[in-house]
Amino acid sequence: MSNKDQRISKQVGQILIKKIKKFISPHTPLKQIAKKTGYTEAYLSQITNFARIPEKYEVYEKIMYRGFKISKRDIEDIIMEAKITEAGIADPAITLMLKEIPSMSKDEKQSIIDAFELVKFRRAKNIQIPKI
Repeated sequence: MSNKDQRISKQVGQILIKKIKKFISPHTPLKQIAKKTGYTEAYLSQITNFARIPEKYEVYEKIMYRGFKISKRDIEDIIMEAKITEAGIADPAITLMLKEIPSMSKDEKQSIIDAFELVKFRRAKNIQIPKI
């Protein structure tokens, strides 16, 4: 799956918007970022005020890459960190593994996150997890 086809959950989107807001200097008008990204000032304002939470990976990548010159590798790391946070993965060893093992593909990392989210969902619904 290419990054353009990736979807971002609302919770991950909120985490990413908080990160984006940290990159915006108090003296930097949204108009300046809008020119760099190709998005309108109004659209960026809706995003930074949490009135709109985009579902497309591409939106966050464009804002961070074009708007703030963050490398695509760093953007992937930021998004992976947001997914880890949203999944509730608190074990430092697993977090480190998901962030730092270069031989692990994005799909493999996503599979691990998906497994944690499934366990979290089943625990919330009090559903028994079958033993293998």
